[in-house]
Amino acid sequence: MKKFIVAFVLLLCCCTLLAACGTGKTPNAPANYSVQFNIDRGSSVPNQTIASGGFAVRPNNPTKTGYTFDNWYSDSNKTVLFDFTEQSITSDTTIYAKWTANTYMVTFDKQGGIGGSDSVTATYDSAMPVITTMPTRTGYKFSGFCDASTGGTKYYYNDLTIAKTWDKTSDTTLYAQWKAITTTVSFNANGGSNAPSGVAATYDSAMPVITTMPTRTGYEFSGFFDASTGGTKYYNNDLTSAKTWDKTSDTTLYAQWKVQTYSITYKDIGNEEFSGTFDTDYPTSHTYGTETVLINPTKVSYIFAGWFTNSAGTGTAVTSLNATDYTADITLYAKWTAMFKFTIYSGTTTYSVSVAYGVTVALSGDITIPETYNGIPVTQIDSNGFRDNNSANGYARTNGITSITLPSGVTSIGDDAFFYCSGLTSITLPSGVTRIGNNAFFYCTGLTNITIPSGVTSIGDYAFSYSGLTSITIPSGVTSIGSYAFRGCTGLTSITIPSGVTSIGEGVFYNCTGLTSITLPSGVTSIGDYAFSGCTGLTSITLPSGVTSIGDSAFCDCARLTSITIPSGVTSIGANAFYYTGQVTIYAEAASKPSGWNSSWNFSNNPVIWGCTLSTDKTYVVSFTKTASSITNPYNHTITAPYRAGCIFGGWTTTEGGTTAAYTAADVQNAPIGTTLYAIWIVN
Repeated sequence: MKKFIVAFVLLLCCCTLLAACGTGKTPNAPANYSVQFNIDRGSSVPNQTIASGGFAVRPNNPTKTGYTFDNWYSDSNKTVLFDFTEQSITSDTTIYAKWTANTYMVTFDKQGGIGGSDSVTATYDSAMPVITTMPTRTGYKFSGFCDASTGGTKYYYNDLTIAKTWDKTSDTTLYAQWKAITTTVSFNANGGSNAPSGVAATYDSAMPVITTMPTRTGYEFSGFFDASTGGTKYYNNDLTSAKTWDKTSDTTLYAQWKVQTYSITYKDIGNEEFSGTFDTDYPTSHTYGTETVLINPTKVSYIFAGWFTNSAGTGTAVTSLNATDYTADITLYAKWTAMFKFTIYSGTTTYSVSVAYGVTVALSGDITIPETYNGIPVTQIDSNGFRDNNSANGYARTNGITSITLPSGVTSIGDDAFFYCSGLTSITLPSGVTRIGNNAFFYCTGLTNITIPSGVTSIGDYAFSYSGLTSITIPSGVTSIGSYAFRGCTGLTSITIPSGVTSIGEGVFYNCTGLTSITLPSGVTSIGDYAFSGCTGLTSITLPSGVTSIGDSAFCDCARLTSITIPSGVTSIGANAFYYTGQVTIYAEAASKPSGWNSSWNFSNNPVIWGCTLSTDKTYVVSFTKTASSITNPYNHTITAPYRAGCIFGGWTTTEGGTTAAYTAADVQNAPIGTTLYAIWIVN
């Protein structure tokens, strides 16, 4: 038994030795373990073999294109840092590198385009940042953003979707690339024939070659243009390209032509030497294909009766040469009649009338102008048509005319038409009149009233200056009243201005001393220089809320004007606007003088109450709060009451809606600072 036990022990030892030999380990020696580094596509890091319980050595930080090394982690999810000084190695171990992708500034070069993003921040190995605004460039379609001005790699498609992930390792400029658009060009012979077929033109490129020359009888081809007349030339007269294509839509180019011309010779009837004169430029040639409008000449003591194409002056007078009726040099013959001068009105087939230039007899009494001349209606009273002049400069004496009957078809009263007709007491303007010219009734001192037809839209400068008018109603269609139109109308006491008038021009009512009040339309936005200067009878005026400017000396010498209310919309007041206005007090909505008011706007230092609260329509004062600066020039003269149409000023109350006056207009400056004063208005 003892031998058996010894044998068993020996056998057990042998087995133990054999087992030890089989593992290659010395019995009781410490184990070694492999430490591997997962560098996730970074630079190589050698593996380490560490004895059990030992510590891995922290390697140098690896590198990775486009990334910054973060740290080493114990787990593949890279959430637990690996501590090389605290974590011993007790088994084969993998340590994981964690990386942070770098970001780079991407700048966009639009290459001639505009709009869209200027830059984005791109992350390496990630999709490009989203951009939503497309750049644009006239004449081009956007092709995408690439890393070169031409060619290169595309990072954004033409719809701004992402073409690839970011793979640059530095701040980079991407370039917008463009494709010039192609449009269709058609050709119009423009009165000619044999137009070329259409071509496709590319933006910013020379015009495509064409070889078909258009033709037109009597004309020389000048080139193809983008308009039937004028415009820009794209093909020269030899069909070579005149400029690069710059249109962004299908376009028609028009042939333009240089026409043949024929000379015009003027004579009198009977083949006599021409005895008239032209007051303006007249045609000396006729261009084929274009109507030539003939100019009527003048002749002292005669009325021009028309142009004729035969020396006998028979048949129908011609007022123009038709476009294609004449293909040779032309002789025209003038026919004359005496007294009135009838002239084909520019651009029409009707006559204007005047006393014949050079008439030496004085005209007087009642004058009737015929409805037609040679069957053609008389529609215009010429400029200077019946102007009186006592000098020998060709105008007739007309100051003895007392009444004039105008043709019913007259539509325009020309400039200076009845200038200085001081004896004129009666004239009826036909219903079709639309214009009254400059100085038309200047110094017609005998004319006390006149009815302006409803169709009149404009009244010229000085139209009724120094006339004898006592009242006048301006029709609703008038939108323009000329400068000094009623200057010096001292007898004028009332006038109605229509709502369409937006500007009271320079000196319109200058020295209208009889005018006591006037209502301005709500649409008026400006009051011109000297507009009411010298209106010594004017006691009140209400400025519409839309007025923004008051001109120089606009109310100068309005001696009876006691107050005026100025809305805050008035941003400009000229010099001496209220000079010599006597006892006027100015109520301003503005808290202080706006910068646009001239430094001499209140040259007479009239009292001004600033910071007034005005009514909704800005026509009268509701209240103001007394401050240290709200009243200026209070002692220059007595402060006068504000004005409200149809009401009497009852004083100032300290209670909104109150009816008991605490202060009069004259002693309002005595109110304590900080007091809000409310105007009391009593319906008149």
